[in-house]
Amino acid sequence: MNTAQAINGEIKVDDWVIAVPKSGFDGLAGYVTAIHKHGTPEHDTDNAADDVHVNFIIGGYSEERQSEIEDDFNWQFTVDKTFDELLLDDIILAPDNLIRVTGIAPDIFQRLLDSKEAAETYCNAVIESMSDPIQIEAARVFFEFQELHKAKTPNSPNKTHYMVKLSPEVLQNASTKDMDRLFKAIPIKGLSFSTLKDEKGIFAFTSADPKARSRRQKSSVLERLEDKAKDVKAQPTPETPKNRKRGAL
Repeated sequence: MNTAQAINGEIKVDDWVIAVPKSGFDGLAGYVTAIHKHGTPEHDTDNAADDVHVNFIIGGYSEERQSEIEDDFNWQFTVDKTFDELLLDDIILAPDNLIRVTGIAPDIFQRLLDSKEAAETYCNAVIESMSDPIQIEAARVFFEFQELHKAKTPNSPNKTHYMVKLSPEVLQNASTKDMDRLFKAIPIKGLSFSTLKDEKGIFAFTSADPKARSRRQKSSVLERLEDKAKDVKAQPTPETPKNRKRGAL
């Protein structure tokens, strides 16, 4: 199977991607349908890189977003077409015009489809943190927390916290120092890492109650995880002036 190197990693057929602003298809999300390597007979464009075919018609855009896409393309290409006439089901782009989308919950991905601003924010966060996988993960987690807060939908089992699952790929290669860096890199008050009963993986939590988010955070990620048997729901501990730890604001 052919693969290509997108901005943030390798992509293959059926992977989900978002087009970056410079591509001319700013913020559109879709999936890869084919990859034609540079120098092969199937390569159709003047791209000095591989041709990546993307289907941006995936049935998930809201009507408002479809109208926005129509306006953008009609202005950009001086045409007068409806969304269905734009033929976005087979767009050929160079791989460096694409962001690979991984580790995002379905409801968060839907917000990327519904909002050009959200898609641009996600792309910019990925691009800015490309050199460091810990920073990439921190940007992803922060973005998902922002979207959950905007929607006012606490998603913990007891509906008192916002929670985001940490990437298993990042955790697999992360040292204790990396986990502490990840914790520090997520700029959210009242943050904690913990596990959930009957759920695999580690989750980041923050309370949906603004008052509770000023409470203490543990100084060591390992300490937080060692408490999982006692507190699988990551309930914060009240803070006093003497026990304020790093990361509390």
